[in-house]
Amino acid sequence: MRDADYQYVNIDDCWMTHQRDPEGRLVPDPTKFPDGIRGTADYIHSLGLKIGIYGDVGTATCAGYPGSLGHEEVDAQTRRRTRLRLTRWPWVASRAAIRREP
Repeated sequence: MRDADYQYVNIDDCWMTHQRDPEGRLVPDPTKFPDGIRGTADYIHSLGLKIGIYGDVGTATCAGYPGSLGHEEVDAQTRRRTRLRLTRWPWVASRAAIRREP
């Protein structure tokens, strides 16, 4: 991929489980990412590429996985710890809920 001028491998929705761990952290799906996101990031970096990941700043992602609302600090710490170079954290799934608020 790097030889074709790609710089990033971006992981979209559905990378995590539907429940956070007891400390409130997002949990990578162990079937899809048996080495976790940090292990995946290390591998991608070893190829000379950068890694990005998707989440949502609201209550849930488009596919219904946990969003960051109320967990902003712990999610930011997790992203730093896993050495992610790009994060995409839109309000996509939460937009309708925001519009309904008085």
